[in-house]
Amino acid sequence: MTGYWKSKVLPKIKKYLDKGKNKGASDVCKSFNKSKGSIEKEIAEKHEELKPKVLEIYSSSQEETQKLVKEPTETGVKDRPDLAQNILLELTKIGFPGSRELSDAGTKYGPETLAGPIAFLLLRVSTLVVVPGPPPSTTSRDVAVAPTEEQVVSTEHPREETPESPREETPEVPGEVVPPSDVEESVKI
Repeated sequence: MTGYWKSKVLPKIKKYLDKGKNKGASDVCKSFNKSKGSIEKEIAEKHEELKPKVLEIYSSSQEETQKLVKEPTETGVKDRPDLAQNILLELTKIGFPGSRELSDAGTKYGPETLAGPIAFLLLRVSTLVVVPGPPPSTTSRDVAVAPTEEQVVSTEHPREETPESPREETPEVPGEVVPPSDVEESVKI
């Protein structure tokens, strides 16, 4: 009897209860998507006011939280919903645009159901977080390499080959090593 209850009845009850949760979360996502433009404008208007507050939150947070803020993805929010909810609560305290709605909905429905809007908001937060770090590394194309002595010598006295006398390769005889000076003399003769 318990096998039937666990396999047939309980999943249907969970499915029914989850419909309400997912519907509420999808409604919040839809309303957030409609208000993205106004949130962006508000962030742009309050940019100078929000930047020091966001930097303070960022610097006082854990390394995992900082990683989530710097590289916000939906999978990152789904993997660490507790960190996402904590970030939203901190952003709500400073009055970051859009954070109050997401924080309330995240508390009610769970941050993993609101991964898209939360990732969008964290992306906007990451634009305010510019932490001075080590200078960017230069690539091998950008680095000017000092020429070696051999390269300097070869560029100062380039060896010009005329088309009439192409350079011949050394003859290969098994077991016999011919020094380069002897090869040049034998070719000239």
